[in-house]
Amino acid sequence: MESMCNKEYRYTIIIPHYKIINLLERALNSIPDREDIQILIVDDNSGIEKREFDKLNNFKNAHCQIVLLEENRGAGFARNEALKKSNGQWLLFLDADDFFEEDAFLIFDKYQDSKDDIIYFNTRSVYSESLLPSNRFSIYKSYIEFCDNTDVHKLNLLKFAHSVPAAKMIRHSLVAENNIVFDETYYCNDSMFAVKVAINSKSIYVDKRVVYVVTEREGSLVTNPKLEAVKIRYEVQLRVNKLIREVGMSQYQNSLLAYWQQALKFGFPTFLNFIRLGIKYSGFNIYTLYLGRRRVLKMLNNLNKK
Repeated sequence: MESMCNKEYRYTIIIPHYKIINLLERALNSIPDREDIQILIVDDNSGIEKREFDKLNNFKNAHCQIVLLEENRGAGFARNEALKKSNGQWLLFLDADDFFEEDAFLIFDKYQDSKDDIIYFNTRSVYSESLLPSNRFSIYKSYIEFCDNTDVHKLNLLKFAHSVPAAKMIRHSLVAENNIVFDETYYCNDSMFAVKVAINSKSIYVDKRVVYVVTEREGSLVTNPKLEAVKIRYEVQLRVNKLIREVGMSQYQNSLLAYWQQALKFGFPTFLNFIRLGIKYSGFNIYTLYLGRRRVLKMLNNLNKK
């Protein structure tokens, strides 16, 4: 009998976790119990005993593995640890406070033999407790709905702006062969990963159906307004834009204006430091970044009209 560690799966689902085990249970309940699914939960040293995680493992067919890290290193490190153990043909990324739609895997299955390297899907956003609609992820939703599989320009907009791994089927061999890993920053650790995957893909495809539910809740890392968090996100975006320029796609750089606006809230000296940091990553064009911001606002406006 083939050992579990050598078995190949159709899907590997990677879930980083930190101190939200009650929400993790909801995430796991959205995954079907199938033999072709590998689930890797990496706990970022929450201080929760393994037996508490084992209570959530009700899978009889899917292979669910729980990895407990000995120190807190952030979601990027946790995802990288999971990548080392991944045996699926396709990678799916799920945050512990999010969940899949009920019919998500019926949709995924339609692409199991796809020749494309990345399949992009749509999302919907809700507040975690009430499940009422929220506006989180509206920018990514707008790029998905704006996209056209026959339009190279629109596909490029999506590739360079959709800087999260959620709601995508990503071919595992693409990641492995190009040694693509997550940044190990505490914030925005997934942006470079998403853009590098897109750059190295030979072809992508967009399915506008919703497969993934993004939740919004107080206390999550994405809502942290502190200067350290803003600066880390800003520097990651500077590195992303530098990479976009290096592959000759400077017209698809992402706007930095929102970061500069946030910097001003911490005072003019902080704003100047952000400008100096931008100069360190020389080559960004302010007019191009202005156009990027205008493009985002136009797309969000079109989405709100629907």
